[in-house]
Amino acid sequence: VDPYGPPNRNRRRAAPEPEDEEWPQGVCIEIPYMPELIKHVTKYVMNDVLPGWPLGRLTAGILRSVVMGKLLPFLADLVVSKSGSSPRLLILVNIPKIPVLEVEGKKLELPVMPFLFVLDLRMQGRGPVIERARVMMADKVIDSVLEGVSTQLPDIDFRKLEPQLASFTEPVSVKLKLGLEWQNDALAKFSVTKPSVKLGLPE
Repeated sequence: VDPYGPPNRNRRRAAPEPEDEEWPQGVCIEIPYMPELIKHVTKYVMNDVLPGWPLGRLTAGILRSVVMGKLLPFLADLVVSKSGSSPRLLILVNIPKIPVLEVEGKKLELPVMPFLFVLDLRMQGRGPVIERARVMMADKVIDSVLEGVSTQLPDIDFRKLEPQLASFTEPVSVKLKLGLEWQNDALAKFSVTKPSVKLGLPE
């Protein structure tokens, strides 16, 4: 993914960039209309959120100075002069475990999912402070989620979820293997392999 060129798709495979060879392979989702989004979010935070906080008006004034560009030349001199290019802000976010369902003590839940916000900042010239934003999730994280679901599914007795299955004499469990297959850099498909269901029929 070219971090400075215009994106031609909203979702694609994120390959390591030349200057960041340690970045893992993963999914990259472009957040569209970033300048307009920043404008509306900034207005909401400045006018509706911060005024009700202690020192909120002072904080809003400082942020407004940054957003409106009054402090950008000073910040750009500190940041750009040392790096030689516009900075990129990386924000790591961990989504906690998400319970999907629970049947008689048996749980199906999604594991912790870390993902990365990548913000390209404009520190010089006119324009929005954040000029591009992406969300990235490594393939290893996606594989872990799919493997976790595949492992937990056989523990769920679907007779407890669907009344029409109540007549079966043994637990109705589903075994399968979930995966993510990349057709190319911009197209991925979920795959289901080795599906099996054991049914105990009444005599």
